[in-house]
Amino acid sequence: MLAAGLLSWLCLQPAGAAEPGWTVLTHSTADAVQQVDGQLVGRAHGGKRAFYVELVRALLAELGLVAQIETVPLARGLKWLAADAHVALFNLSRTPAREALFRWVGPISHERDYLYQRADDALELRQLDDARQGGICVVNQNVHDQLLSDKKFTDLTRVRSVEQCLRMLMAGRVRYLAAAEAGMERRLQLLAIAPAAVRKTAVMLLESPGYIALSAQTPESEVERWNAALRKLQRDGVVERLQGLYGR
Repeated sequence: MLAAGLLSWLCLQPAGAAEPGWTVLTHSTADAVQQVDGQLVGRAHGGKRAFYVELVRALLAELGLVAQIETVPLARGLKWLAADAHVALFNLSRTPAREALFRWVGPISHERDYLYQRADDALELRQLDDARQGGICVVNQNVHDQLLSDKKFTDLTRVRSVEQCLRMLMAGRVRYLAAAEAGMERRLQLLAIAPAAVRKTAVMLLESPGYIALSAQTPESEVERWNAALRKLQRDGVVERLQGLYGR
């Protein structure tokens, strides 16, 4: 009875009412998610972004936290994460430059990221330095932006989404785009671009795990609580089930 009463109480609370009042953010969702009864949820077989949202929803439930997930541009999410306490942002690459800025839960993914070019480009890209001419489209402040900036690439076009990069690539406004391999097929389908029109080059920018990032002020005990809850979801088969329902 006590457990049932507690569950009823939690369900009646408005979003964000649970202590400590977490703000939960994601990015780059495109059509992988939808609003249902005021909640951001993943679409069935919507791909990796749908899976991430459903995984975090399950994680919040396991933690006993009531919070709405909001989708924002990555640059805004990073700024919010750096400025405020009790903010979670996912999926985020855990790079050396970011390591000390945030606290980390996961990993929840593993990705390989490449440069892409139009298939009708006569010069097939073989090495990264050859991409210094012609322009590369990146999502503003994401890991590709950071990596290429660190390597002194200057001809970078920064936008809010990979979908924008794909449109620019097909319009001839940039020669290359940086993106994760996972999810590319769905993005092309969404934009009605034939898969054969875009070539994954031989240049792999990085291979990295993805995490849920928490505000730097988060106590170690709370970080461990989140990680323990994630491990439980993995042991119980919840993660695998969600991958089957929402991944592609």
